[in-house]
Order: sequence, then C-alpha cells, then structure tokens
Amino acid sequence: MSLPVPENAKRILFGVLNWGLGHATRSIPLIHELLRQGKEVILASDGYVLDYLEEEFPDLETVGLKGYNVTYPTGSIFLNLIIHSPRILSAMRAERSMARQLVRKHNPDMVISDSRFWFRHPDVYSVMISHQLNIHTTNPLFKIFSNVVNKRLLNAFNAVWVPDYPDRRLSGDLSDNAEIDNVVYIGAHSRLTILPAEIKDHNLVILSGPEPKRTELEHIIVQLLNRQSGKWSLVRGSENGPTLKINGKESHIEIIDVCHAEELSQLLNRARAIISRSGYSSVLDYHLLNVPKIIIPTPGQTEQEYLAGHLDGKMGFIQLGQNEVASKLLSYID
Repeated sequence: MSLPVPENAKRILFGVLNWGLGHATRSIPLIHELLRQGKEVILASDGYVLDYLEEEFPDLETVGLKGYNVTYPTGSIFLNLIIHSPRILSAMRAERSMARQLVRKHNPDMVISDSRFWFRHPDVYSVMISHQLNIHTTNPLFKIFSNVVNKRLLNAFNAVWVPDYPDRRLSGDLSDNAEIDNVVYIGAHSRLTILPAEIKDHNLVILSGPEPKRTELEHIIVQLLNRQSGKWSLVRGSENGPTLKINGKESHIEIIDVCHAEELSQLLNRARAIISRSGYSSVLDYHLLNVPKIIIPTPGQTEQEYLAGHLDGKMGFIQLGQNEVASKLLSYID
C-alpha cells in the first residue's frame, strides 16, 4: 500500500467517525501503514469505536471526541437526518473546536479524517477519507442539496483519499464526481489477511451498523438459525443489546460480540458463505473471498442500498432485502 503522505508529515492526528465499526476497520490498515513508515499517530474518536481502536493500537495516544449518536428510527434517511440534525450539527461544531485544540496541543504536520467533515485545520494539511463523492438518495431535492453540501465540505480538505481502484470501482459511481478537487484513489484495502483455507466448516454472519436496525436483523437471523442445523458463527458487532435466545444446551451457533482483525480473518477464511450488511468497509474486506457473500443493506441507508444493487451478481455478491431474509436466505447457502 502506498499513501500520498507529504514528506514533512511526521506527526499525524487521525480522527474516525463512530457510525458503526466500518470507518474504524477501514482506517486500521492505513494506520498500520503510517506506523510502518515511522509516523507518530494520535487517534481521535468516541464511543465503542474509540474503545476498538484503543484495543487495536494500545501503544498509541487516543483522544475522545463528541459523538454523533445517530440511529435510524424511520425507513427514510432524509427523515432520520432531519430528526438528528441538531445533534449532528452540535457534534460537528464540537469536533471543529476539538481539532483546533488538538492542533495547538500536539502540533501535528497532518490531519486525517475518516468521514468527520469538520475534523480538519486551515493551517495543517488535512485529508478526508471517503468513497461517497456522489450522494445517492431517492428524494431528488435532497440529493441536490446533499451533494452541494458534500462538495463544499470535501473541497475544504487539501485532499480526498478514496479507498477504491481508479479503473474498476467497487463503489460504482459513488466515488465519481469531477467537482471534488484533489481526489486520490488509494486502492481497495482490508485490515484482514485473506488466505485459502483447507477446511470450510461454518457459515458466518457479521452484523454491524446503527440501531435499531442492527438488532432487528439480529433477531430475524437468530430465529431462522434456531430452526437449522449445521455450524454457524454470529459476530454481533456490538457488546450491547438484549441477551440472545439460542436453542439447545450445546448450540450450533457460536456467538461473538466483537471481533478483531486476526480472529475475524480466521472466521472468514473458514467460511462457506458470509452474510453481512452492505457497508463499504465490509465490501472491502470480502471482495477477494471466493465464497457466496449475501449482503443485506440497512433499510433507509441509501448508500448501502446502492452498493448492494451495484454489486449484485458480481464477484460472488448476492443482494437480499431485510424483509427477504427469513424466506430466502437459506436458499443461497449450501
């Protein structure tokens, strides 16, 4: 992996959005590469993403930021953003203030942000990591408005790093926008080690994303698996939520709350099939695996819905709506 880091950048302030684990997991290989290059990295986030990064990088200094705390109470991303707009704006103002405080305290040569739009500084070379240069929504007026705002926010950074290939886009036209300045495609990367496994002994379910949709899908899948045999592994992507009701004293379902890279790599390499949300970080992790990948977009999250449709039937990806899981999921699995 080659990152276009300025030659004089020795100390880097790296902020990560806490909106599901995806932003953290796709940032992890970049952080490892910066450390390999001898850079000093200071991490900033909030909530369980900050906890996750602290476990992954116990020797790095970390800083807490104000969280966005966004959930999906409705099936409309437009309504969800309207509902949470005061909270989002408050968090953005707080992260801009915090970024300035941290620059004064740590004097970094570079600021990197994964999807925290105001985590930058006018006097320090600032980079945004994003694959969403072109926002997709079903509401035409909201699409126009959101793309105008997105363009303005992205162009405030010195560069935008897109984790995708320039010539074959896993992200489709999400990452295609000529009006965004200084775009650099840094290639698809993953924190995981993908190796051929001699034994494929289980089907793997990986849950993630905002509540309450994560828990809703979890209940659907657990009810389905309680009626099945064979070996299954379920990575919940959360340490919260209700206790799962699993049938049997020695269940055929292995429950894991949160997986780090080494353990998840082992699970993926042994999987006969993978069932997951269609978040882009998940797509990056799975695209090299030659097994069926059933991707279930979070209802109302138009980016995931677009990605699932774009990838359906390509590279082993299969799209399935959340309302189709109970009736169709098992038909795609041997």
